[in-house]
Amino acid sequence: MKISLVAYRDTSTVMYNLWRAFQRFTSHEVYFMNTSRVPKWNVYRTPLGKPINEDIIKSSDFVITKHIGILKNKFLLQHTDLFILGRRDHTHSEQFNQIKQCDFGHLMTTQPDFAFKSGITWMPSPTRLYDMVEKYGSVEKLYPPQILCQPTNFDLPVHAIRDFDFIISRLSNLEGRFQTALFHHETQEMAIARKARASIFFDRIWSAYGMNSKEAGALGCAVVTGVSDVFLRGLESEGFPCGFVNVDNKREATTEIRKMIVDEDYRVEVANNSFRHVKEAYNGEISVKRVLEVCD
Repeated sequence: MKISLVAYRDTSTVMYNLWRAFQRFTSHEVYFMNTSRVPKWNVYRTPLGKPINEDIIKSSDFVITKHIGILKNKFLLQHTDLFILGRRDHTHSEQFNQIKQCDFGHLMTTQPDFAFKSGITWMPSPTRLYDMVEKYGSVEKLYPPQILCQPTNFDLPVHAIRDFDFIISRLSNLEGRFQTALFHHETQEMAIARKARASIFFDRIWSAYGMNSKEAGALGCAVVTGVSDVFLRGLESEGFPCGFVNVDNKREATTEIRKMIVDEDYRVEVANNSFRHVKEAYNGEISVKRVLEVCD
């Protein structure tokens, strides 16, 4: 089978990672293309892919696209067989209505909460778990343990940064027992390399976790993040209970991170749970199987 994966910027690397998963788990002929270059202010998700090749798309058995920006391209609208909904595609009703009006052959969503509520099939956002483990699995963690914050949402990183500043200010009595790092707007490889050396990863509280938390979990970090109740129910309904530490506010996050600093066994336990969660739900194989079920 010949499959084309067409992304629009792909700032979350979902489509790029799905392409890598197809390469690892199948023998299908799969192409990854990107309709738009990543803007300069958001260079973190670097894999750009090849530009649109209309001949390849026309000759493909199945064409998969993602992101509302695709709707600007009449050629892709005509040839898309499966549209993958991201968070913004369904949280904004106007965008979602546009997508529904396109009458794509199939819809999937990367969000378990939306799948749980709507009945649309969930495609877990795949990580490049095995690639990362092969390259960084033997990298030693920093000592004292590093608490790393890399906000997933680059449009609104200020929320996570303010929460992180609050957390660290409340840990002043543990000075010397940990170190901190706060980064965003980095290249993908730089960001992944930093996660490989960190021990505790803080993503954000105000929204469900994203690709940064998944990558951190894959690289052995104890992940602390916020997850809504409906997101948790969606994961559980799919058989993948969340392994990250879920916090509702910055005080809870402070308590959890403090415990991880003073109790190494607890930190290792959370890190193991975080890795398990990524390996079970986001290793790429499940995503490929669910897409192939639609393709077939």
